[in-house]
Amino acid sequence: VKNAWIEKVEEQRTPLYFAEAERQLSIDPTPDSADPVALKGLYRVLIEKSDLNDIDGTVVQREVTRRLHAHRNLCEDFEEIRILDPQPVAVHARIEIGQVDDAGELLVTIYQRIAEYISPAIRFSTLSQLLAAGKRVDEIFDGPWLEHGFIDTEELRRARRRTALRTSDLIREIMDVPGVRAVRDISIRVEGKKEPWSFDLDPAKTPKLDLASSDISLERNQLRATVNDEKVREAYIQRLRTSTTFPAL
Repeated sequence: VKNAWIEKVEEQRTPLYFAEAERQLSIDPTPDSADPVALKGLYRVLIEKSDLNDIDGTVVQREVTRRLHAHRNLCEDFEEIRILDPQPVAVHARIEIGQVDDAGELLVTIYQRIAEYISPAIRFSTLSQLLAAGKRVDEIFDGPWLEHGFIDTEELRRARRRTALRTSDLIREIMDVPGVRAVRDISIRVEGKKEPWSFDLDPAKTPKLDLASSDISLERNQLRATVNDEKVREAYIQRLRTSTTFPAL
């Protein structure tokens, strides 16, 4: 699991009705006097599967279901636990760079920043890191024991599921990379279609960088920098694995 979102179910999938005279609860709206019953405590869980592990989605879903039911509160239940399909997003850009030692490494960093913007991940911390940040011990250990470290509650509250992509945000992410001087041109392509400056994401899917279909050229003094695309992709995957390595407790 790379990420997950839990949403309140405002209207349950299967309607319920209560007939006062018969003192009966059913899914049948008859008799006419039966009143609809709105259940509370229902949640929908959406899962973004990690690309780094080749695990079938049904296996992930089953394990998530087991863990959630082991830790759910009383009078709460999960109406749906769904693995989201990916929505590949390709980025095409021309970027002006300054003098750098390795243009390939710079390109890997640019791809990493773009991927983190498109699909940010939840960051785990060690106990010493949170203590150094001023967190109390009872705050750190609040909730079920996690296998991969600790999650800062405030940081988790600020995390929001992305609903749209904007090229202006992508430009800002790219410009923050040391060595980048300017973004000459940039566009987003989803399923081969060039999208406008702002693109609304499919709420039934989760966006991910389509590295194979992306094309970012680095230029210096109007000359294109030579990079090995295959090595760039390999270095990107390796850096992705390193960045998602869980901290030692």
